[in-house]
Amino acid sequence: MAPALLILFAPSGTFSPAKGVFLLSAAVAAVTALVSVLRFMSAYWYIHVHMSHAVRYVPALLAFMMLGFICLNTRGRGRYAAAIPASTVAVFFTLLLWNVYADQYSGHMSMPLFVPAALLFYVVMASRLMDFRKRKTGAVPVCGDPVVEAGRQAAMAGKSPSDILFGRIAELFDSRKPYLDDKITIGKVANMLYTNKVYVSRAINDHTGKNFCQYVNYHRIMYSVSAFRENPHLRISELAEMSGFHTIVSYNMAFRLVMNDSPGEWCKKIRQETGTAQ
Repeated sequence: MAPALLILFAPSGTFSPAKGVFLLSAAVAAVTALVSVLRFMSAYWYIHVHMSHAVRYVPALLAFMMLGFICLNTRGRGRYAAAIPASTVAVFFTLLLWNVYADQYSGHMSMPLFVPAALLFYVVMASRLMDFRKRKTGAVPVCGDPVVEAGRQAAMAGKSPSDILFGRIAELFDSRKPYLDDKITIGKVANMLYTNKVYVSRAINDHTGKNFCQYVNYHRIMYSVSAFRENPHLRISELAEMSGFHTIVSYNMAFRLVMNDSPGEWCKKIRQETGTAQ
């Protein structure tokens, strides 16, 4: 059930069959199903003696899978880099092992404790992912701005590899908004486009005059500007968080570079223009 729910609620593309997240989840699900069948047979067909030794090795197998899963998440730099936080992975495997072996330790881990914990985990995860999807599509898309449009026009006119790549980068940033991920890197963007980070960096610099971080921050600021125009009651801290910044300080610096004004002063002007009370 856990792999199925993760796949069901995960953002689009997270569980592509080409990614380690999908492969390891599928393997864990298969092993869990096999263990359940073996234990059912051992309980009702009295073959426990033959199966007990094999079943004892399953925790070790699951532990190695968990290790591989977390390594892909934290160390993966290629196409197998996972898109789920390590904390989520840890909780997922903890609940999975608990579910399979809870009845062997009924004096310590009872099902009445497992079921509420599992349900709470699924509710929290579903809520976070739904909020993530809402944040991705809730604000007015950044369209028509000179940075993106200039690159697209160049891509249509020149048709050089750099032009075409920047057109793909601009489309990716418009449609999937990877800049909302506060852990986004140029390597991750390159993986999404099936290219390398040197080409991505060069394409962005050639068409915008910005480095990757400046390009990402530009889109983040424009996203927060659109979000604030839609909802002038948002606080600056909320704008910073929802647009992918770690701190308000970094948000303030990036905002001033893009908008030539502090976020506080700019928000005040917009509220005055729209007649919205602070």
